[in-house]
Amino acid sequence: GNREAAPEPTPDASAALAPDPDRAMAVLKQLEPLLASDDTRAGDLFVANRPLLLATLGAEATPLERQVAAFDYPGALATLRAIIRKTPET
Repeated sequence: GNREAAPEPTPDASAALAPDPDRAMAVLKQLEPLLASDDTRAGDLFVANRPLLLATLGAEATPLERQVAAFDYPGALATLRAIIRKTPET
């Protein structure tokens, strides 16, 4: 569903980002074709959304982050698809 997003609270740098499975899944689905086509923008996308992904995925984000950072896009793609498969659709 394409619900209207609630207004963003004022960012507080000291507060950890709240888990947001819908947004995290949207990021993962953007990341997937970039990894599949060996597009280095995958790294930028991951870094830009790292707090969200770490808050939402927890430890599962760590191997993905390591693979993206090492440009192991085939490995990262496999990790990402496993995360997507495990995540129930809301």
